[in-house]
Amino acid sequence: ASSRAARPVRPTLTLVIGLGFLAYVHGTFAVFPVTIACVAYLLAKRTAGTRYATPAAWAYAVLVLVIKERGHRYMRFGSLLGSEFRWLDMYTGEYGWHAGLNLVVLRLVSFHLDLHWATLEKQRPSGAPKLQAPKHKPELQPEGCSAEYANRVVDALPLGEYSLANCLAHAFYVPLYLAGPTVTFNAFASQMARPQTAHRAGYVATYAIRLVCMVICLELGTHWSPCFALGASGAFVSTGPFEIGLLAYLTLNLMWFKFTIIWRFARLWALLDGVEVQENMVRGMNNNYSLVGFWKGWHRSFNRWLVRYIYVPLGGTSYRSLNVWVVFGFVAVWHDVEPKLLAWGGMNALFMSVEAAIVPWAARTQTPLVRMLREGPFWRHACAASGTSYILVLMVVNLTGYGVGIEVGVGFILR
Repeated sequence: ASSRAARPVRPTLTLVIGLGFLAYVHGTFAVFPVTIACVAYLLAKRTAGTRYATPAAWAYAVLVLVIKERGHRYMRFGSLLGSEFRWLDMYTGEYGWHAGLNLVVLRLVSFHLDLHWATLEKQRPSGAPKLQAPKHKPELQPEGCSAEYANRVVDALPLGEYSLANCLAHAFYVPLYLAGPTVTFNAFASQMARPQTAHRAGYVATYAIRLVCMVICLELGTHWSPCFALGASGAFVSTGPFEIGLLAYLTLNLMWFKFTIIWRFARLWALLDGVEVQENMVRGMNNNYSLVGFWKGWHRSFNRWLVRYIYVPLGGTSYRSLNVWVVFGFVAVWHDVEPKLLAWGGMNALFMSVEAAIVPWAARTQTPLVRMLREGPFWRHACAASGTSYILVLMVVNLTGYGVGIEVGVGFILR
């Protein structure tokens, strides 16, 4: 009985801390993300279990992304409520209120669709086959996630758990609010009731020590290879293609270190709070041999989110060549609505479509020529060349999307 009585305390406390943190980082403008989340909650409650749920979730997500990119500049208290409220515009906090909306969008879509699928499951007639909710569990790689977490992602909760308090606590959970990793609503809310038990104190302590070692490595790396400074200054433009390529390669590796540290710090914080989230970087950047493998490991929690809420509902591998364009189109717009990021998404989709077509064909074809090549020494070198070429692809794609832009990226390829 005491356990049941104490159960509501944790999500409520988490919510209060989250709202307090929001007030600190956004000042008076914290009211805007809270309002956006409350509207998302009402929309989810109104449409869950109907055919309008999925279109409504995605339409609202696109609207919030538009607000993040374009509309936020018009959302001022003085202009919305009148000049007598203009004094509220002075309290902007430490961080722009719109800057974190892209991560909030992922949590709101997760809440909406998890509630929708849970409602459909509740409405299912007795004896009817289970349907609707994608039962795609995260692939269990070392430090990716535990089996306990994988089950929490796909197991629907009682409908009472899809409450406003849980929705807001999930949307503004402090350890993950600013940078992620991404956690689904089902997994988060279930851990509010039953904290994770897969990772004990010894694992968490070792994880913290490894994080400190990574911080030291990044400091040494940026000291001896000041790639970010060279990129920001534009000094690399006057160099040759070999130097630009080397700079891009080193920058990608240091970016891997930087994001790994950010995400592992957030994950460590969540683990200390009893919440397991997906590990974002499960492999080193150079320890991949395909684009598919790289994107499954880089920002893995987002990758699993995309698989659950976009890729699988659109048909999964049955329509892989089409779905990959939808997924990378959303990822590009989610990051920023810029031509160079749209080009980044298009190039990723193109190269992954080519890879998805060639690799299965090479594995299953039985033509005499290919079979002879596969059985000879040439095949080993061909596989090695294919495995390493993905690094060059990543350099070109990321230089275009996150660095020099389309024009210089094309110029680099031509050079």
